[in-house]
Amino acid sequence: MATIPGTYRHHDYTIAWISALPLEMAAAVAMLDERHPDLPTDLSDNNSYIFGSIYGHNIVIVCLPAGVYGTTSAAVIASQVQFTFKSIRFGLMVGIGGAVPSQDDIRLGDVVVSKPTRDYGGIVQYDYGKTLSNNRFERTGMLNKPPSVLLTAISRLQAEHMVRSSNIPAILSDMVCRYPKMKDRFTYRGAEQDVLFEADYDHEDVESTCANCNPSRRKSRPDRGYDVPVIHYGLIASANQVMKSGRIRDQLANEFGILCFEMEAAGLMDNFPCLVIRGICDYADSHKNKQWQEYAAATAAAYTKELLSMIHTKQVVDMPSPSVALELAQYGLKAPVGTETYAGEISKSLHIDIGQLLERISNYDHDKVHRRLAYKRLPGTTQWFLNHATFKSWLTGLDQSSLWCSGKIGSGKSIIAASVVEVVKYRALENSSYHCPTVFFYCENEHSGSLQAFYILASLIRQLAQLLYESHQSFPPDVARELERFFGRDRRVPDYDDLREIFNLLFSYMPNTIYVLDGLDALEQQECQKMLLLIRATFSSASPPNGSKIMLSSRNHVPGYVNIATFMPWFLRISTFNHVTQDIEFYIKASIDDKSMLRKLTSDCSLLEEVKRVLLAEASGMFLWVYLILEILWSTCFTDAEVHSALRRLPKGLKETYRLCTQRISSDPRAAKVLKWVSFATRPLHIEELKEAVAFDLHDTCWDHAKVPQDEFVLGCCANLVVLDPTDGCVRFAHSSVKKFLLSDRAGHDARYLESEARGNLESRTGSQFSRLGSSLASFACR
Repeated sequence: MATIPGTYRHHDYTIAWISALPLEMAAAVAMLDERHPDLPTDLSDNNSYIFGSIYGHNIVIVCLPAGVYGTTSAAVIASQVQFTFKSIRFGLMVGIGGAVPSQDDIRLGDVVVSKPTRDYGGIVQYDYGKTLSNNRFERTGMLNKPPSVLLTAISRLQAEHMVRSSNIPAILSDMVCRYPKMKDRFTYRGAEQDVLFEADYDHEDVESTCANCNPSRRKSRPDRGYDVPVIHYGLIASANQVMKSGRIRDQLANEFGILCFEMEAAGLMDNFPCLVIRGICDYADSHKNKQWQEYAAATAAAYTKELLSMIHTKQVVDMPSPSVALELAQYGLKAPVGTETYAGEISKSLHIDIGQLLERISNYDHDKVHRRLAYKRLPGTTQWFLNHATFKSWLTGLDQSSLWCSGKIGSGKSIIAASVVEVVKYRALENSSYHCPTVFFYCENEHSGSLQAFYILASLIRQLAQLLYESHQSFPPDVARELERFFGRDRRVPDYDDLREIFNLLFSYMPNTIYVLDGLDALEQQECQKMLLLIRATFSSASPPNGSKIMLSSRNHVPGYVNIATFMPWFLRISTFNHVTQDIEFYIKASIDDKSMLRKLTSDCSLLEEVKRVLLAEASGMFLWVYLILEILWSTCFTDAEVHSALRRLPKGLKETYRLCTQRISSDPRAAKVLKWVSFATRPLHIEELKEAVAFDLHDTCWDHAKVPQDEFVLGCCANLVVLDPTDGCVRFAHSSVKKFLLSDRAGHDARYLESEARGNLESRTGSQFSRLGSSLASFACR
């Protein structure tokens, strides 16, 4: 399992996985697709948590204190979890339990799942009630049933198991593959070790085994002929005491239809929506032993993982939080769809985390993308733009609202945009306290849907809503109604026109805001036109509407051969042409210095100066071209003669340079895999994930970690067209134009790399079906 670095916050976690024993917690951890970094907790929360994700669900795993069991301890844990993690939607109580063997022919290692009946919500608290005058004990009350999202998932999984086998064996095999140490204790114990005695025959002595018990009192049962756990659905009995009597076990089972006994669930169900899943480790009689506990915990955890695969993450996020549902219930109301996301005063009065609403609007992490781009800027570069008289006039003047930064592909426009965001959002100008709200978007093709006008507008709406909320602590009623209408619980899916209306509404409530949009030329023609029409309507003159301003950056012509200077003539314009020469000269020097620390290109100082001079003269204002040429020189030139020869035959322009790079791509078939995964993965892959993806073949029957290549091979086999981003450890193309070239110029290079975009998407998604990317690829391979 790869530990994926990233920034996770408490409100990112929506599911609590609760264990009573350390061995149950170990089984839970072994199910994680990804392990997340630890988070701090409040001083009043004494729990120790483990964080991770399964099938996209962010999960927090917690265990009861050592040696402290029962319903009360579970209730305390649930309360602390909900206090620390406000976005938790439901809990999963997963662990071991004792079976009623007379019901459903339950065997050790099987799994029992709590399921409501007409009279009970899935859990029966058999020690709660009152004693009547005739000394008869009457059980009172009924515990709540699990949330409907879990019950529908159970029904779907039941139906799936009617037409195919359970995935539990594969999940357990994967667990052992990733954690070999678990093989000895967390695997099947053997049918010969599954011994059941008659209900009225008690354990002979205090020995931990049944070696001295009368074998004639064993119950004979037919051999199943297989060791795959069977899933049983029904009532689970819970109490503050261990069930160790076969007689009482059967008596209660006959009275209520109970399948299993345990000790914690009754403490959760009333105030914490929860599903209880138990792996069977004994028969709830005096013949208890611990031989089956680890395996039973593993089968319960494996079932839980398969169940989570039936639930879309959006279904979980859309649920009302338990605290909101409880608060509404006090007034006789059922938690309606949209309760937790109603904005303004409603969200404040119910103490609802506005972060959940924002996540529904857009999942684009604009700050993360900005940090990555800002990191690339060399100190001292882009200063020419910030000092430009036109930029200063736009930023500080009262009569100019719109600015356009134009330039060739690879001329540093995105870095300029990031520098502008830094200035207006994070820093004050010289001798000034100038600061204003800033909304921005970088058009990149590494996120699914990010090059659509709908996606861009949703991000702008989210940012404006967050700024408005943070500044006013409540939304205006008309904004709240619109957000509730389209992003609440009982919502209808908005189209682009709906988002445009919401944006216009928020725009009016957020004066003096600066908007920065980078890379509109990366959009397809129709999407680009939508954005340009919106921008023209919003910033329809040189004078700033409500004091807000906008800066665009793009190539000279955007899709459809539209020239922004013609389409919106009131825009001020700064071109990178003839302005970036000094920055490129600095970039050349810094890059050569960095590369020379690893390997000198030449010991001839005059030749090295010639390299710098030629690159500066031929760059035509493109940092990207300089980067690629330096990579070519350092990879192919090992003598002065080769350097001279390379300088004489430098490719002209990016297309010719890309073609030269593709000729240098390794003939190793794994190079094609790298290009395909970087091109078509639904998100950027961490270097560890990409290495595992490259090592995995669809025809593999078992995961072989020895096939995982080194970082240097993955990054070097593609002629430096892919690079490792130090800000997040992910591998990306050196520039977004690389993918476009590989797709559009297949005739000019080996077509085995990217046959077509549709084919590439299909291959990558077929591979990713085996697991969550990263260790999941390795995980599934061990089936």
